[in-house]
Amino acid sequence: MLWTGGRIQVITGHISVAALDAKMDDESLTKLMREMLGSAVGDGRLSPNQIGIAAGGDPAGPKPAWRALLRQIERVAVVLEAEGTLVSLRKGKPVPLAEARGVIRYAAAPGATPTSGA
Repeated sequence: MLWTGGRIQVITGHISVAALDAKMDDESLTKLMREMLGSAVGDGRLSPNQIGIAAGGDPAGPKPAWRALLRQIERVAVVLEAEGTLVSLRKGKPVPLAEARGVIRYAAAPGATPTSGA
């Protein structure tokens, strides 16, 4: 599978863009995102900044540290979407990440078991 969108390219489920700005490796972030998707409370939706804060990005300061993780979170979300684990939502409706613009949220895909896998 080849998916190209913006600055991201995923080939057969492997991320081909190095996460230079990340404080967490992709494997650890994938595990965290799976756990968060499996335990999301309320409406079951997560914002990328919630994931960034949980990944260790300090929410305080003039430029919050979680912002540095957003590109990496997006790259991992693309892989999870390709696996059928995650669905991205725009205005509450599913939208492929390749087409998503503006404010998005992540949710567990219907029938998916987010805590299983890598």
